[in-house]
Amino acid sequence: MATKRKKPATRPQATAKKRVAARSAAAPPAKKNGTPAWMAPYLAAAWGIRNHWWPALFSSEVGEDEVKPVRIAGEHIVLRRAKGKVYALKDECVHRGVRLSLKPTCLTKDSLTCWYHGFTYNLDDGRLMSIVAAPDDPIIGKVRLQTYPVQEVNGIVFVFVGDQDAVPPP
Repeated sequence: MATKRKKPATRPQATAKKRVAARSAAAPPAKKNGTPAWMAPYLAAAWGIRNHWWPALFSSEVGEDEVKPVRIAGEHIVLRRAKGKVYALKDECVHRGVRLSLKPTCLTKDSLTCWYHGFTYNLDDGRLMSIVAAPDDPIIGKVRLQTYPVQEVNGIVFVFVGDQDAVPPP
């Protein structure tokens, strides 16, 4: 004859208010300017996530004349290898803010061109070199993309993500 097991005692159901509070506590934090809220203390800290060298990709992942997007410390960065050297620029055109890495266009060895309206940027300093549709535009040479220092060490591409006035350590 089989014995019946006793059911374990159950806790009373949480009130609707408690259930809602529990769900909102487990919800992902809100984003501000595209940065998750949990990163705020690190960004504000003296030794936060900025002003450091970060590994971006293995050197073998960025072939000659290839363009690769990465996101480091909340910043969208586009990497391009030209003439054997890797360059890093902000992955956002100054004109309309589109990602340069979506449809990479490289008209010359020393530039990266926005596929949307043809804004062409110098890889060394991010300076606007030309605009395909308006070659005589007065903003040429006056605006630029943010550039990031890059070093390749032991087969890894490192990018320094820091404030504008920060000097990367060796």
